[in-house]
Amino acid sequence: MRKIFILLFLVFLIPRLSLIEYIPLKLDECLYAIMIEEQAETLTLVPTFFGYAVWWKPPVFFWVMSFFAQLLRPMSFLSIEAFYRLPNVLFGFINTVLVYLVAKHITKDEKFALVNGFVFALLPLTILVDTSLLIDPLNLMFILASVYLYLLGEKKNGLFFAGGVFSFLAVLTKLFNALSIPIIIAAYFFQHNRKVLRKREFLLSLLFIPAAFLVNYAVYEDKAQASEMLLDSFQNKIVGHLSSLSFIYASVYPLFALTGVWLALALVGFFKYWKRELVYAAWFALIIFPLVGGTWMVWYFLPIMPPMVYFASLALAKDEKGKTNTDKFFLVVFALIVLISILLSSIIFATLNEAHTPKKLAGEFIASKENVLIIGEYGPGIFAYKVLEEKKAGEVLDFGLVIVLDNNSMIEEFIDDYYGPSGENIRDGNFGPMFYESGIYRKDTNLTEFDYVVLSNLEEMKLNGSIVFNEGNVTIYKIK
Repeated sequence: MRKIFILLFLVFLIPRLSLIEYIPLKLDECLYAIMIEEQAETLTLVPTFFGYAVWWKPPVFFWVMSFFAQLLRPMSFLSIEAFYRLPNVLFGFINTVLVYLVAKHITKDEKFALVNGFVFALLPLTILVDTSLLIDPLNLMFILASVYLYLLGEKKNGLFFAGGVFSFLAVLTKLFNALSIPIIIAAYFFQHNRKVLRKREFLLSLLFIPAAFLVNYAVYEDKAQASEMLLDSFQNKIVGHLSSLSFIYASVYPLFALTGVWLALALVGFFKYWKRELVYAAWFALIIFPLVGGTWMVWYFLPIMPPMVYFASLALAKDEKGKTNTDKFFLVVFALIVLISILLSSIIFATLNEAHTPKKLAGEFIASKENVLIIGEYGPGIFAYKVLEEKKAGEVLDFGLVIVLDNNSMIEEFIDDYYGPSGENIRDGNFGPMFYESGIYRKDTNLTEFDYVVLSNLEEMKLNGSIVFNEGNVTIYKIK
């Protein structure tokens, strides 16, 4: 058995270490890296971005990752990608072990639980998320730990409270995902031991989740804004996306590319076994939320991967008598599915690399250059790589940043006079409302003149100066 676990560890680790640097930091990762560095300097109840409190996510992820940033700081040989993403590889392996432990506890079938672990470890979707600087691996770790402790609490009531603590942490990592915990646990005890549902310890432990929501709400200075933001998020990502099939397609396409045959097998297993597998069926049914709200954000599906893997394993490894079959034929089919999954997912990996490499190269180009202005559409990789490269070198230089989310007709005015343009749609300093309100967001800076101007997705604009970088949708002018 020890050899099998060593094999599981290697199967998990090799693809992740191979791909951890392949895709540059992208989108949310870029913001999170800067926020982590700010937490490493000063821990705050509300995470900050460029010194301003932002309400994008609860604080626990940023606290944990800032600890790892301090721990890994002496390892200067690490690339920026590896430096910030390595902790998620650790959380991803813990998740793989927890997927095995939960399946083993529920099925009492160690061989079948190991199949779950191997499928989870080799799933391209989990590989992509584990090699990204995203909140989801840590959040899933708290969810799985909570579920597992609740399962153990059936024989030792005190563990219900331990499960409650991890559900508390799950909420303060990524709010709503934690609501899956009581659904999963209630389904398990409803099927296996309904008396537990009336136990005082069990019922009290469920209060950790609403308590965490109250704590998160309490730290908001503007309670009305907090309520409005959460309501807008629900309306935009769930209600709003129901109005068009294009949003559903934008969720299904990357999901299929990163799960492929495993998803097809999971659907077969679900429709065949759901009545006897109420726990995983209830869990898998939650896929409706990322299907509606996860437009191109495939990491939204990570909390649904354990039940998907479970039903795929049922379809693949269980014979008609309910026994787990891992003979040579199984191994050949398993290897073929893994190969097909790699081929399908390579499209997504290559596309992400191609889309975000120009922003990384632009950020590296302007790193350590003074008097830089970055202006245009949202492209966080540019300023993130500038800041992070300079942080690695030991000194972060001031720079100007204007993100234009609606009217770009004023862009040349900012270049001529950074603080000259004014208006209700211009927000200074605080980028917090950026994902909820359109407008123009201007970073605080002491600079008044610029030697380099970086245009993000403004290829049609021409400036007086020489072009020193032009790749993808990023152009850099040297003005002086």
